[in-house]
Amino acid sequence: MRRFLKRPLNDLTEIARSYGSGDYNRPVRKDVVDEFKMIVSVFQKMGEEIRDQMSELKEKERLAGIGELSGNISHEMKNSLGVIDSSVYYLKMRLKGQDEKVQTHLERIKSAVTTSDGIIKNLADLIRTEALKLQKLSLIDVVVGSIKAAGPIETVKVIETYAEEKIEIDGDPEALGMAFRNIIENALRSMDGKGSLSVALKRTDEHEAEVSFADTGPGISKEHLSKIFQPLFTTRARGMGFGLSMTKMIIEKHHGAIRVKSEQGKGATFTVRLPVHMN
Repeated sequence: MRRFLKRPLNDLTEIARSYGSGDYNRPVRKDVVDEFKMIVSVFQKMGEEIRDQMSELKEKERLAGIGELSGNISHEMKNSLGVIDSSVYYLKMRLKGQDEKVQTHLERIKSAVTTSDGIIKNLADLIRTEALKLQKLSLIDVVVGSIKAAGPIETVKVIETYAEEKIEIDGDPEALGMAFRNIIENALRSMDGKGSLSVALKRTDEHEAEVSFADTGPGISKEHLSKIFQPLFTTRARGMGFGLSMTKMIIEKHHGAIRVKSEQGKGATFTVRLPVHMN
């Protein structure tokens, strides 16, 4: 870098000296200007790379903090909810056939416990992505299985387009299934039971495969697009904001990448890229 900077700086120093002594005829050579443009471009690129790395580091530190907090919360809440659930069961048995309002309130408590248990499961899932059990997988099988596991979707048209060739990856079937299922379920919810979901799988080159999920929902605003993978970010009234952040973590732990493109009123497309299994 020092040698790269030295010559153009020396040239500019000489030009400044000439101007200082009253010699204004000495021209600034175009190659000196071009070299400085190149230097500025190099520093701009370095700045962008450092900024991206710092942003990624801060996000990882934040996720680590959330993971530690999640573990503590999950443990404490699990114990408390277990006591509540057992007590509700006991009271329902003891008060069976009595005041209907009592039974209704007990059912509400039971429902709240179930909801809270689901939140704890999401927190636990966020932590469990640390250790993956890798094995050779058929990527098509994982994608098809995730669509089936997403539940009944009779009112949404699912268009599946898969490469004819067999595409294998090194992955954790449970973790990847969860990641794809989160994307699919988000798409289904956004379309409110109508529209279409296009799922496509192809091999982009000898080292990488791509899975895309394109829905015809309302799309994502620019304001929300940059936050979509952040933990605890959600636009749903009853959402916790863990699904897509877990998906991103899982994909990145498989040395892959996930991107989203969307415009309001034009649906959203999530694209996942994963390295293929190399023999």
